[in-house]
Amino acid sequence: SVNVEKVIRQVIEDLHFIYPTTTFHVSNQSQIKNATISEQALYQIIRNIFENGIHYNEQQPIIETFITSEHSTIHLTVKDNGIGIAEEHLPLIFNRFYRADESRHNEFGGTGLGLSITKMLAEKYNIELGVQSELNKSTSFTLKIPS
Repeated sequence: SVNVEKVIRQVIEDLHFIYPTTTFHVSNQSQIKNATISEQALYQIIRNIFENGIHYNEQQPIIETFITSEHSTIHLTVKDNGIGIAEEHLPLIFNRFYRADESRHNEFGGTGLGLSITKMLAEKYNIELGVQSELNKSTSFTLKIPS
């Protein structure tokens, strides 16, 4: 098991060196139990989601993270102020090598694997993973992690 807020803060610390203009906010609204996931897996999931919010952004990136707990589940929401994802692309974003915006393919040099790895890790640790997006406004990822 792992302390979710501690892992989030570690990801923020690491990414702040790479993306110093990004603003990160964390809101922890309750006493959070440890999550049933390895520290490395949670780190990778959070980092992948954060970096997508940073890369797919046309302004100063702001990444907001909200942590709550309900019964035996930790609810984690990560919201960015990026370019958003068109509704028709949402069902496909977790596929390997998929990129919703091909025009940015070479701009970031990524492989298109980040969200497929996130999905694979979420399935391995029984995490319910969801995404909502509004084009040209923001994207929010939600995770329901067993505690």
